[in-house]
Amino acid sequence: MSKKTKLIIGAVLGGAILAGGITAGIVLSSKKDSNESQNKKKLHTNIENSKSFKESLSEPKYSEIKNDYDALVSTYSKYLTQGLTDQEYKNHLDKFNQELNKLKARKQAIDNAPTTNKQELVDKLTKKVTESKEYLTELENSEYKSIKDALSSVISEVEPLVTNNNNVEVTELNSKLNKLNDALTKAKQDKQSFDQEKTAKATKTEELKTKLSEVNEFLNTLTNDKYSAIKTELTTAKTNAETFQTNIASKTSNEINTGIVKLNGALTKAKSDKDTKDAEGITFSAANASVADPSSTEQSEPKYKLVSFELTGSEALDELDSITKVVVDNNALSIESKTFKNETEKKVITVSFKVFENKTYSISGIQYKTSNELKSFTPLTIQVSGFQEDPEVPENVTVENNLNTIEIPLNNVHEGLSPIMSDDKVVELSSNTYYLYLIKGEKVDKYLPKKIKKDGKLYNISNNINQTSLAVTDVQSLKLYEKDLSVVYTLSETQETDQPQNSDTNSLTVMFKVGFVDYNVEAKTHIYNNKLDIDEANSNDALTRHNETSQNISTLIDNRPNTNSRWHNWNDYDKDQSNFTNHFTFNKKQNEQTFLINTVELFLKGAQEAKLILPEEIRILVSEDGQTYKEVEHQDKIKHSDFGTENNDKVLTNGFRNEQNNNASVITISFEPTFANFIRLQWKPREKANSTEQSKKHYAWQIGEIKFYDINNKKLDELKSTYINKTNEKENILTNISNSIEKFKNIDDVSSKRYSLIKQKADDILTSFNANKESIKALDGEKFKEQTKPYLDKIKELNTLLMSVNSQNTTKDKGIEVALKFAREILDNIYTFLKNTPNVNLLEEKITKANELFYSLVQFINSENKTKALIFEKVLELNNKFKEIENSTNMIKNSETLLSINSDTVMVKAKTDMNNTYEVSMDLTIHKLKEQENQSLKLKLNQDEENITITEIDYNTWSGKQSDNTISSNSQGGETTENPQNNPMSATPEDSETERDSDMPKTNTSVITKKIIFTITNNSNQSKTINLKEVLLGETKIVDLTQVPNFVIPGKTANPDNTSSSEPTTQPSAS
Repeated sequence: MSKKTKLIIGAVLGGAILAGGITAGIVLSSKKDSNESQNKKKLHTNIENSKSFKESLSEPKYSEIKNDYDALVSTYSKYLTQGLTDQEYKNHLDKFNQELNKLKARKQAIDNAPTTNKQELVDKLTKKVTESKEYLTELENSEYKSIKDALSSVISEVEPLVTNNNNVEVTELNSKLNKLNDALTKAKQDKQSFDQEKTAKATKTEELKTKLSEVNEFLNTLTNDKYSAIKTELTTAKTNAETFQTNIASKTSNEINTGIVKLNGALTKAKSDKDTKDAEGITFSAANASVADPSSTEQSEPKYKLVSFELTGSEALDELDSITKVVVDNNALSIESKTFKNETEKKVITVSFKVFENKTYSISGIQYKTSNELKSFTPLTIQVSGFQEDPEVPENVTVENNLNTIEIPLNNVHEGLSPIMSDDKVVELSSNTYYLYLIKGEKVDKYLPKKIKKDGKLYNISNNINQTSLAVTDVQSLKLYEKDLSVVYTLSETQETDQPQNSDTNSLTVMFKVGFVDYNVEAKTHIYNNKLDIDEANSNDALTRHNETSQNISTLIDNRPNTNSRWHNWNDYDKDQSNFTNHFTFNKKQNEQTFLINTVELFLKGAQEAKLILPEEIRILVSEDGQTYKEVEHQDKIKHSDFGTENNDKVLTNGFRNEQNNNASVITISFEPTFANFIRLQWKPREKANSTEQSKKHYAWQIGEIKFYDINNKKLDELKSTYINKTNEKENILTNISNSIEKFKNIDDVSSKRYSLIKQKADDILTSFNANKESIKALDGEKFKEQTKPYLDKIKELNTLLMSVNSQNTTKDKGIEVALKFAREILDNIYTFLKNTPNVNLLEEKITKANELFYSLVQFINSENKTKALIFEKVLELNNKFKEIENSTNMIKNSETLLSINSDTVMVKAKTDMNNTYEVSMDLTIHKLKEQENQSLKLKLNQDEENITITEIDYNTWSGKQSDNTISSNSQGGETTENPQNNPMSATPEDSETERDSDMPKTNTSVITKKIIFTITNNSNQSKTINLKEVLLGETKIVDLTQVPNFVIPGKTANPDNTSSSEPTTQPSAS
């Protein structure tokens, strides 16, 4: 059944959504990965499906299109590795489809372009004549004679030119080729139209036959003389339709449909006229009311008594069913029983109905016929007593839940390392704790929020924060160092508050839990001129500008960091270096794989009398293409002051290590691991004390060696997950979610069952949450938020539901509360039924009806004008209907095989090495197998299947009864891949806009999901457009597939390189 179907039931209490998907519809589905963007999956599918188009571009004339196709696929494949939003993936999907269609149009233009090469044109003409003559074989049936003759005529006109064309001009050959092309296209279109009309006509002919039978059945009910005029009019319409039927061979499907509509209109009018005639003139009166207790075998909860009275009509009634309801106290109540007092006369009926409380009842009318026409009479009253007094109404229960303890920390969860805080960024806190994640060696100041909002108050950071206390000096090899930083924020001067100002309210102390990540623990490889080249044209030229022949810039990466091998800009000392190329550029050697770098070491030699003075700033940049560079993230040291302490002469006195053998001072720069094909080390020259704006003077510096380190493990996302440990931060959020749900689950329910549904829902949500908690905790950033926020939404919905339930009886009416108890029991029963009913096509009608009952009762008990009697009336009515649904559902569940197919998983692709065969795969879920099941699965098309072979998947294959369950195939080619699941589809009441699939754990743990594969082979020589219709088990429909886009399978003689095939460009929506 379509998962997009809008369910009538939204499980709404007082307009509030009942936490859609009662079986924890918010949980993460295991039958399909609902965590992943659906549009991302569609983009991946379209890219895969488009590869058949590339195969058609093998000829040299398509080379430019082929190159553009490769570039297109390369561009959009990259997006699949990025964690984008579903909307962003949709935008990329739409753009990819547009660009792909443009490429297809370019190919078509080349194919259709007229040629001036006569021999090439003759070859095309020869091929087209052959193709056209082959198509004539599909027109052998006499019903296609006119189509065949028209095509044969053009073939006869053109075919002589194949062998006799010496004196024929190129323009005429082009003209004849186009004429034959058009004739063949028209023949195909005419045959398709003919076949469609033939099918439609057969369908409409059968519909007319059925409608005539329906009319005959109704005419047989018009036996009373008062219906004579109605009968005559309908008989005339029937006779006309039968006359039309005798001449149906000459009619079109549209003409037959018009006849059906006309006959149906006459039947509808006759039924309406009969109802009107039945209601004319008849009146009723009531007498002899009495009250009695039901027999002990009939009595049940809720307690009731039976009121009976005699209803007399002014004329005889045809049937008891004409009386549908009894009007009591101006409310239409259900009739418990009705019998004719005299079966011969049929004018007096004994009617009884149920009552539930002590009071005087006034019986004033009945509802008559299916139109529920009100027939009033002189009121008949009766006094009822003997019911026990209703108990007192218990007090409402409230649940204290501060959702800010979940929502605010959740909003503060970031992907990977922490972002830099802008000065105007306001961070909201629910507690006095905030988590940061940095690279070991980074200073914390730029990551601290400058403004914090807590409990509605705005605070500013103090100006005298000292972050040096956080310096990580540990030498042991740890992936993550954790430090605490206590920062005092002061109340903003612009903050309005009615509270008296004191030291407690004027400040806020925030504990920052700072995690320092050290990727230098990871195994790395030193890369130098064995894998790197220096781009001298894009690097500092101090040595060449000053003709320094004794030194060479290439020595920077020669892996010989000694004093005789170095770069320097000493000749630029005391000069303005602002406009020089103040960077070095390195690029990986050809055939080397992309580097993953996180560390740079600079071997420095003191300049100017051995003084070690650093530039103003040093930055590391990377590039993929050598054109666009970006700074690395989280560089631990940038400014000269970041590297260590300086004396009054600006000489670095610590923060480096001495390499005695190399007579060098080594400074290390670390940053977040990043991929790079090109690396740039860039600096900003350091101004001297005597430098002015008009006459700038800068220090010089010199480098003996630059060492880059390439991390061996290139699985970056996996790598980050082992270093950036946010367990405490995420555990706090998840614990608060669990605690919040448990508060609803643990409500002390009262005897009125007021909160039973809430407790059930909370228990289901908590079960889902606990099942998924660890997998959610392993996620980072937006993915963590994406999988956590649905549970937050469910808590909000539980809270809304609680408020709605608490407002159902604000007057504390004891009688209403008693009736509400039974209404809530019915809701519980329907809820449980839907939770345990698999969402399969066979049960679609039952699920829909149960949802409708649930919604109807929810809406009623939240209405304003309910009474005890009306609630019981509704409960009894719906309970009877629900029992019918439940019983019929159990009969199906006990006697039938229950299967479902997730049509989001439908994939279509060409079968490897078989040009004219395609594979259609999908996920099949087996909920239950009936005894003696042996039927095959069949894929049906929404078209004529002539010259098309479709494999069936036999029972042993799809059911897994073969010895090898993991993957199997039958002799016809159907395949299955097995995947056991504990989370089958369910069908619980939920928001009408929400998909009905849920992965709430069920009692049936034997549910299995398998991938099944059908193959479709085109046995004709012409390509065929395939339209999928449905999958059947035997002759029983499992799923509708009409929403799957059509696709083209080439003919068996088609050249794979020159055949343009069309595969689905979008994933189908769920059916």
